[in-house]
Amino acid sequence: MTGRLIAAVFACAAFAAAVVYGVSRGAGVSDVLTGALLVLIACYAVGLIVGRVAQACVVDHVRRYEQANPIPQEPDLALAEPGAVSGAEPAAEDAFEPGPTVRQAA
Repeated sequence: MTGRLIAAVFACAAFAAAVVYGVSRGAGVSDVLTGALLVLIACYAVGLIVGRVAQACVVDHVRRYEQANPIPQEPDLALAEPGAVSGAEPAAEDAFEPGPTVRQAA
């Protein structure tokens, strides 16, 4: 999807630039819009290729980064015995106190 998004943005930008160029030249409306439409189609095709190449590069980079820098696995402190990990015992003011429950209407 990212490749198509890049292509669409590239095509819209080229269309706008072609319209501005045609109007600044003093060309007729028909000529400006025809030229801008052709530029839109051509730039969408080019943007699709560039977008897919960019997407493939990003996916490859992320894959290589994840392989080179794996996420370390830490023990689950919630399952550990209190006192097994230093500082694991909650302070009295940090203890969980459940609030009032909301009853569902029947």
